[in-house]
Amino acid sequence: NKTAIIVDDGISTAYTALAVIQSLRARQAERIVVAAPVATKNGCKRLSLQGVEQVILHQSASPAFLVDNFFSHFPNLSSPQVKEYLKFKEAERHERNR
Repeated sequence: NKTAIIVDDGISTAYTALAVIQSLRARQAERIVVAAPVATKNGCKRLSLQGVEQVILHQSASPAFLVDNFFSHFPNLSSPQVKEYLKFKEAERHERNR
């Protein structure tokens, strides 16, 4: 009885999300939800065919879809930067729950 929520910055082809979905199903996730601010209509269709729920704020029919075109600031982050940010947010959450 587990629900998995996949959050992405944007979905173009949906192939990455589909790979994650396959892995989650192998781990017996009962319900899978994919959430993103932007996605292509084709990507959403691929997800629908897999029977997953979607929370998408904007669907684009453009064949020249690039996720970073929808953001005013979209820098590449290194793995150490992401890990540092996650540590910071975890410490912040822990401090709030004291």
